[in-house]
Amino acid sequence: MMKPNNSDIEKLRAKIWITSKARICSEARFRRYDLYSHLGTIYFSLCLILASIKMLGADVEPRADLFVILSISLLVLSVVLWGFRFSHSADRHRECYLRLQRLYSQSDALDDLAAKYHDALLAYPNHSSFDYRTFVVTEKFSKGSKLSDSEGTEIKASFGLVASYAFWMLIEIVVVLAVISFPPLVYMFL
Repeated sequence: MMKPNNSDIEKLRAKIWITSKARICSEARFRRYDLYSHLGTIYFSLCLILASIKMLGADVEPRADLFVILSISLLVLSVVLWGFRFSHSADRHRECYLRLQRLYSQSDALDDLAAKYHDALLAYPNHSSFDYRTFVVTEKFSKGSKLSDSEGTEIKASFGLVASYAFWMLIEIVVVLAVISFPPLVYMFL
């Protein structure tokens, strides 16, 4: 068996570093989703309350059936959003990247370091490819960092990678705007 050299350990450390950074992006994404779900539920509740109050003072017959449907929809939405457990997922990703950061700073032998790295990967949920793209794009464009993988090959922010990142960020913005626009549109048709 060949004795591992320092470059093997550095390659593994590079994997650990990239994985921890992608998990940081994953935690941020789940925290953002958690915030969206809380604010969205509050926003829909307030809109439903305001519409109910306005209907109380109106000369027209209130649409009780519509308010029942909207109230039930809000209840179902809050239960579904709670079921996604965004905050819990964010906490798990945070635990993972903190564990990986501790591992990165250890001076263990290659076999021990590799075993601990794989144990950490098995113990926690994986990040998405979007989290990896977020890491690459933010490191390249906002920090101007030069990135390389564990083999020393430069990680490039290709047009496809940047376009994919931009596309999914645009989708997120469109969804948020659609959610914000929904109650006023429903109110217009009351």
